Amino acid sequence: MNKKRAKEDYLRMLYELHNNNGIRNIDIASNLQISKASVSEMLRKLHKEKLVMIKPYSKILLTNKGKKHGEKCYDKHRIIKKFMQKFINETTAEKEAHHLEHAFSDETIEIFKGILFNNKITSFPNYV
Repeated sequence: MNKKRAKEDYLRMLYELHNNNGIRNIDIASNLQISKASVSEMLRKLHKEKLVMIKPYSKILLTNKGKKHGEKCYDKHRIIKKFMQKFINETTAEKEAHHLEHAFSDETIEIFKGILFNNKITSFPNYV
């Protein structure tokens, strides 16, 4: 898995699990189906980028910067999944969205939003 994709997966998961009480390593590991050691390693990297706050023996919190990045990753996943559900079943749409969220540009996601929510799309930037 490449580093950008892994970072996005973590930020999306952290955003989904986030609450004001913090997130436990075990919850992240369980949801991503990876080892706690892998979680700890990535959290150290995210901490260096000021995306999470971690203190020994306590829960993880997203910083404001981390919340913004996490929300963007979450929204991208949600929009792609919702779009895919128009054509395939929910389970498959979830799997496909997980893969495709890393491939689509922000511009393409805006087009999907327009299609899904009946916003008028006047052009396809950079695609015409």
